[in-house]
Amino acid sequence: MDIPPEVINALQASTASDLYPVTGSESYDSAILKTGILQFDSGAILRLTRLDVPFLIICARQILLRGPAPHATITRDMGIVAKTGAFGANGVRGTDGARAGMGGAHAAGGSAGMPGQSDALPPLYIFMEEMVAHPQAPSEWLDFWLLMPGIGGGAGGVGGSGGDGGVGAAGTPGKDGLLACEVRPGDGGNGGAGGPGSAGGAGGNGSDGGQLVYVGPDTARAQMSWIKVVNIGGAGGQGGARGRGGAGGHGGSPGTNTAYCPPGRNGFAGPNGIDGVDGPSGQPGKKGIVSLVVRVSLDDLYA
Repeated sequence: MDIPPEVINALQASTASDLYPVTGSESYDSAILKTGILQFDSGAILRLTRLDVPFLIICARQILLRGPAPHATITRDMGIVAKTGAFGANGVRGTDGARAGMGGAHAAGGSAGMPGQSDALPPLYIFMEEMVAHPQAPSEWLDFWLLMPGIGGGAGGVGGSGGDGGVGAAGTPGKDGLLACEVRPGDGGNGGAGGPGSAGGAGGNGSDGGQLVYVGPDTARAQMSWIKVVNIGGAGGQGGARGRGGAGGHGGSPGTNTAYCPPGRNGFAGPNGIDGVDGPSGQPGKKGIVSLVVRVSLDDLYA
């Protein structure tokens, strides 16, 4: 494969340090690390935290692993996660019956949860002329890890709940005439139906594992092929939980009873709203690709 010209141009325009030592666990927040010698203490970790860029570059004439038991790790920031989808809005409650015996209004349904997000990893280019250790251990003894797994998809937002149904109004009062019922008490109004719950948002897809490109002369490529790589795809985000259906409104009470009139009845309660459905989970990302590119010399990158 060919190295994109924008990668070469960015690398040539950047300034190189003579030595970049890494001890303990350190974070690096730029897209390009260019140095003469990239030195790792035994057990040192270099954490790449700038992932919102088109590409990442590590360029060193020499990668030096110190200590009698050489061990080093380059990793992306594992604390970076895709955002969860926004929760759906809850439905509006139905209005209560406005006049005697009037039923409550049906409630509105909730809105759906939003999908979880997906965050892609930038490709990582590693330019190197040689890898050495102290003591002069062969490369197959070197414990050098490169951790660039895909970023897990964000969880889907929870679906909005349905609103509760409006309450039915009380019935009209009864009225007695002379020794008899003149106006029967009215029945209470029926309660409004609860609004339906909405669907949870879909989980975001996991991003593909890191695309890694090793660049250097044949001897360096042979050494880089010993690097222990983890670039599996990110897990799919979990689907958002369903919104619950709203409760049906209570029926109104009957109108006031009298001495001679038969009683009215309570209004019927409204039906509960149905629940929404859970959002589907996102798809996992694919394993990343590792490429080896021959470049006889890095001299022009340090000119």
